[in-house]
Amino acid sequence: CLKKAKQGIIVAGKLADRQEQAAVLKLSEKLNWPILPDISSGLRLGCSHPNIITHFDLALSTGTFNTDKPDCVLHLGGRITSKRFYEYIERVRPEHYITVLNHPLRNDPLHIVTLRIQGKVKNVCQQLLKSCSQRTDHKKLALWQKVNNTISEKLNHIFAENTAVTEPAVCRSLSRLLPKNTNLLLGNSLSIREMDSYADPGGASITVSANRGASGIDGTMATACGFIEGKSQPATLLLGDLSFLYDLNSLDMINRLQKPLIIIVFNNDGGGIFSFLPIANEKKLFETYFGTPHGRTFENIAKTFKIMYASPENMQDFENIYQKFSKNKQSVIIELKTQRAENRKWQTQVQNALKTKS
Repeated sequence: CLKKAKQGIIVAGKLADRQEQAAVLKLSEKLNWPILPDISSGLRLGCSHPNIITHFDLALSTGTFNTDKPDCVLHLGGRITSKRFYEYIERVRPEHYITVLNHPLRNDPLHIVTLRIQGKVKNVCQQLLKSCSQRTDHKKLALWQKVNNTISEKLNHIFAENTAVTEPAVCRSLSRLLPKNTNLLLGNSLSIREMDSYADPGGASITVSANRGASGIDGTMATACGFIEGKSQPATLLLGDLSFLYDLNSLDMINRLQKPLIIIVFNNDGGGIFSFLPIANEKKLFETYFGTPHGRTFENIAKTFKIMYASPENMQDFENIYQKFSKNKQSVIIELKTQRAENRKWQTQVQNALKTKS
């Protein structure tokens, strides 16, 4: 089916290493298919290959691809974060959906997979390179590239005009500031989704990880500590306030780590992701059962565990603080105070701006 497919796309979930990433890029070049990369794939940050559609999640929100039906989807690696992608696939229902995983566990949330291959992504890509001929049709790839470039330019303009601390702005800024010798761990809920949508691909190519099994908020800081010990490199952790509060006891390990951990906390006083769901319209019960405001700030928690603390008031302040602690190789808790309702409103405005023609 891959040989016959004319309008295919490659989806890159979590990939094992640089060799797998390189194999995916080579296959994309031969097929002339766009790559939609998850934030954990290793192809989303620090990769300038023209076939990489870094902002595919936002591209799918513009309406450009509402009726665009690929005849084949080649899904390499693990599940991806983007909800819009799965909504798009469920709507267009491609004739062929092929998954390649190095384990026997199922990766088919939509019950749409037509062929499941168990094997190493690198090996499968190498075999496909041998069996597939060079494709010359660039039209579909060119459309994805055009939309992606337009979105990137608009985002640069939008963020340049706004100096206030917003969660998407922090994600875009952080993706540019992360040094080469560090790793990034993303908390679940909004943190990983906002980084997936808004990160700039122009920064360093680093390892990105997340707990995406049950996608819960437990033990995130403990995972970050293990991440540092396992990689023997500094790490940055981006997470929400509820994830932070659920794992306070792990802060006791930070001063014993061999490398520094920079913790960036979005404190929007509750469960921010629920503000993006229809339940947010149920005013009488939303705050008590879904918003769950806690009314806490984290400076005294940092003092209790003898960890440095900062609370930036604007984006320039955030960038200066992050670069300072990164350069000095010091652990720190950076608390960013945001508003749940404003965050939803701001992101809606951004996505509406992306839909308008320049």
